[in-house]
Amino acid sequence: MVNEHFVPVHDDPEVPAGYSKLLKRILHFDDVFHRIEDAMPAFETRLKVAERTGHPDAALARNLMTKSHRLLALCRATPGAHFVPYALAAIDYLVTEIDSTPDFSKPGGLNDDAHVLESVLAHFDLKKKM
Repeated sequence: MVNEHFVPVHDDPEVPAGYSKLLKRILHFDDVFHRIEDAMPAFETRLKVAERTGHPDAALARNLMTKSHRLLALCRATPGAHFVPYALAAIDYLVTEIDSTPDFSKPGGLNDDAHVLESVLAHFDLKKKM
């Protein structure tokens, strides 16, 4: 049963503003967006080094980075969409230094990242939206 009088807690004027602000940040994945956006420049630096040194996965890395930027923009535009947590996790997995530094240490290191990102895009039929 749907309650037509339901007011989301983060919009309820009786809820303390601090709580409301924190809840809204959680519901809109603000901390995750910021973590990813902070990690992207370091990934792009590693990508540029890979391109300069002729790393065999440089083209794949560039492709994944391009898709990640587009997917992140889509997530930003639709933060409440059902695919957002999965998409953000896939992007985070790609750009997080803990995983991406070893990815560039050997050929094929980005294959798992490509699989994760492509799986999310395919499962949620997101390719046509980007």
